[in-house]
Amino acid sequence: MRINLDRRGQVALVCTFITLWICGALLVFIPMMPQKTFRQSEDKIADLKQQLKITLMMKSEEEDRARRQEKLIEQLNARPPTFDLISFLNTQLRNANLAGRFTLENYRTRQSSPKQPMAQLKLNGVSLDELVSVLHKLYASNNLVVMYKLERLHPAGNNKGLDCEFILATVKV
Repeated sequence: MRINLDRRGQVALVCTFITLWICGALLVFIPMMPQKTFRQSEDKIADLKQQLKITLMMKSEEEDRARRQEKLIEQLNARPPTFDLISFLNTQLRNANLAGRFTLENYRTRQSSPKQPMAQLKLNGVSLDELVSVLHKLYASNNLVVMYKLERLHPAGNNKGLDCEFILATVKV
């Protein structure tokens, strides 16, 4: 069956097909744009959730660091205002029965601050147990005295114990 259409009917038929094709395209492509935007927003939400998780972890770490710092400040404030690093070390070393086997001097670097006193400690002929015991007593004293730098550690010349040299530091309030 063949339909004969005049010129006007043919134009109307072509316009109808074009209109139907455009309507079909619009029905297909219009929903695609909101769907694309929806997918993009879902991806953005996932990224923002990840950023939030990282930010919360960083906040938690910073709060922990602040708590530790407050604890250190409390320890510094609990220390006597007349605290002197050299006299403290001298007392601790004499209590550890190391009299005559140590040399203790003030230590300064170019960048050192008066707020961070340092001392150079040389031990001669000490056993490993004595060394560990002294360091443990220094750290356990809650005076915030720490080993800043280990200069040297080797067997003593007489093969009895160790010779060592290290820098100890603390901070002043």
